[in-house]
Amino acid sequence: MKKFVCITALLLSYVFADAQNPDYTTGVSFKTLFLDYQSQQGGSLESFKDYHHGFEFGFQKKISRGLSLAIPFKFGTVEEYNTATKRSDLNKHKQIASLDAQFQYHLYNGGNNIVPYLMAGAGGVMEFEGDFNVQVPLGVGVNFKAAKNAYINLQAEYRYSFLENRNNLQYGLGFIYLWGAKKDSMAVSTDNEVPEEDKMKVDENKEDEVKRLRKSRRRRMIKK
Repeated sequence: MKKFVCITALLLSYVFADAQNPDYTTGVSFKTLFLDYQSQQGGSLESFKDYHHGFEFGFQKKISRGLSLAIPFKFGTVEEYNTATKRSDLNKHKQIASLDAQFQYHLYNGGNNIVPYLMAGAGGVMEFEGDFNVQVPLGVGVNFKAAKNAYINLQAEYRYSFLENRNNLQYGLGFIYLWGAKKDSMAVSTDNEVPEEDKMKVDENKEDEVKRLRKSRRRRMIKK
């Protein structure tokens, strides 16, 4: 029982301890995607073999504490929808490309080892040999700290389409690399800096103290 308690405490301390990681303001992401169009068009959610692959390259920028803007570009292959069977045709495929604007709200902010977040946004999807449609993604994700400014990323999103038979699920696995100055740290360091006027006052006080000591020594010498 004691071993279990100790192991649990260590795990919790790893998950929630602040890693003293600067809160970087800019980042790029690279992910492999698992695209599920078929489960939302009459297929099965558990039919993993029918998921198709894609990739994502993204850019993200911190807006405020906990809130970031992500711009992901995605490319992949999905099934075509069969109007006769009213479900996805697993034997016919088409390629798609999309560009989104997504807002991410990070539930833990400030360099934690595990950082979950919520996301929502909107984007355009171009189908090669198909139609253009607008989709609204809603999802969740989590970042696992792998290095000082790098995280392994997992994300799941449901995408509602304004075009019929295009609703889908997407899952991503990849990593995020961050850089940029920490605004909060810069503010703290600025607040802790001693103003020039105070520095001058300190120097003047030192000079006055030296003069006072010299006068005191001269008086002692004269008395002797």
